Amino acid sequence: MAQERKKNRQQQTEAQRLAHRKAVIEHSDNKFVAELTKNMDAFIYTKDFYVALYKQLESGMTSIEAYESLGFDTKKLGKNCAQSAAKRARQKAKNGEFEPKAENYDGSIPIEEMPEMTLEEKVAYQEARIRYLEDYVEFQKKMPSILEEILILQRQEVKEDKLFMAYDYISRGKAKENGYTNTRVFKMFGVSSTGYYNYVSRREDRDGKQAARKQDESHVIQCFKKIIKTLGFVPGKRTFRRHMFRRFNYNISVSRASAIMKKMQITAQLPKKDAYKGQATHHHECMAKPNLVNRNFKLGVRQVILTDITYIHYGYSRTPAYMCAFKDAYTTEILGHYVSGRMDVSLVQKAFNNMMENHKDEFPKNLEVYCHSDQGSQYLSTSFKQLLNENDFIQSMSRRGNSQDNAPMESFFGRMKTEVIDIIARCGDIDTVRRLINGYINMHNNERYQDNLAALSPSEFYTYKVTGQYPLDSYYGVKASELMPLEKIIEAKLEMQEKKKKLRKERQKINEQQSRLLRNAGEIIMRDMKKMKDENRKWVKQQALVENQLKKISEIIEKINKALKFYYYEATAGVKKLLKDPLNWKNYTELDYYKDLDGLY
Repeated sequence: MAQERKKNRQQQTEAQRLAHRKAVIEHSDNKFVAELTKNMDAFIYTKDFYVALYKQLESGMTSIEAYESLGFDTKKLGKNCAQSAAKRARQKAKNGEFEPKAENYDGSIPIEEMPEMTLEEKVAYQEARIRYLEDYVEFQKKMPSILEEILILQRQEVKEDKLFMAYDYISRGKAKENGYTNTRVFKMFGVSSTGYYNYVSRREDRDGKQAARKQDESHVIQCFKKIIKTLGFVPGKRTFRRHMFRRFNYNISVSRASAIMKKMQITAQLPKKDAYKGQATHHHECMAKPNLVNRNFKLGVRQVILTDITYIHYGYSRTPAYMCAFKDAYTTEILGHYVSGRMDVSLVQKAFNNMMENHKDEFPKNLEVYCHSDQGSQYLSTSFKQLLNENDFIQSMSRRGNSQDNAPMESFFGRMKTEVIDIIARCGDIDTVRRLINGYINMHNNERYQDNLAALSPSEFYTYKVTGQYPLDSYYGVKASELMPLEKIIEAKLEMQEKKKKLRKERQKINEQQSRLLRNAGEIIMRDMKKMKDENRKWVKQQALVENQLKKISEIIEKINKALKFYYYEATAGVKKLLKDPLNWKNYTELDYYKDLDGLY
């Protein structure tokens, strides 16, 4: 809404500016106007103008009356022009610029057209008039050379248009080189000042149309970005077209949508063929997202949120535990985390909810916020994608096999393991592990002072960026008495190594036995039977997914039929008029099929 108001103000200002310029051009042939400024939005007055204006002011006229008496329309130009001109005239009089001297006048108009003057002023003005006429005679003498230059322009196959030749002569700086004013150039080419400035205005209108097209293209690109943010993925050109109409009431062709996508360097996310045995095809409901962050980790505060999962081991038997964390790439602050004994979607969801519980109000409302991760199955899940969409996050993923795309997150886990992995190994249960990691992250956020963060801790650096204003008997909150003795940890490691040796020997025996059994045809058949059963289970699962999708499509078709029936047979003329605006569709439950339609893809 704020962006729309800003755009309206800009458009209004632009319209006012163009109207003022048009009025200035209309008054360009006034006898008191020497020429216009470069942008043609203001006058360059003659010296005689200020003399005449001051005389009118001295006679008792107001600034507006005096200004209008000299042939200027304040209704078109505005009262500010009259007031500012009067102010300058009074200042010139105060500085003594109206003394009866010939150099204080232009002499460009007959003395009869000037306001009443004293005898001394008349003598000085007549001297300026004589000088002006002498310059005009000198100009006439130069006419042959000027005409010759015009012929040269014509020989260069320049368009034989007087207005164009005058425009070309001024724009190339030839008039300035010869010391000619625009008025003299107009006389030289036989064009009126009004006609010339209207011609220039028309040329700029063509440029204005180009600027309008660029502005419109920028608006479409911003709308496309909002659509991607809302959907959580890059849709196809036809989906873009549908959303542009329904969300922004903007009609766009399929070909133009395709051109905009090409300019943005984005492609629709479509299912790809699986390389497995060269014959299977993926039917994942959740596909990998593009790398939108592209290693631009310093985009802004709370704009790039990195996440990843790592594993840790604790206790005598080295029980595995999994940790998920969300990190602000700009401040390096850990915003949310969770430690669990299972590496599933709930691990990521709990860590995300932990982050939103403590930092939800800190994310920018009018800027894009990215959540960047690797291509793990937890982050590809539909539930996590919906969780991001509900909280207005744009999902971004590292390229496969490129750990550097999520380097800051990998760096944090690497440092954490370097510093506390041995302490974690001494924890007797997962609750102790959680407490220890909570204490470590609290230390990282509040006590890890970094040079690249202005020698501040991550939390202090965040406060500094937002506001502008500028201790270990225990291990991160866990007492040493609660930890297991280091000697027992070493013994447990040695025992684990012995167990691994025994397991390797047992596996070798089993492999040897299986290799001998494979020489038997019956065993080979049994092996192939097992493979086929596994393959059958896989395709049965795929069949269930397809049937589920078909069911959703059938439900949507049924809702669309109800919507058509409502529109053609039940809706009144007033309702149909309201439905021309897609934003009003949400007020009618009969038309809510579009919600399911968006979720289908």
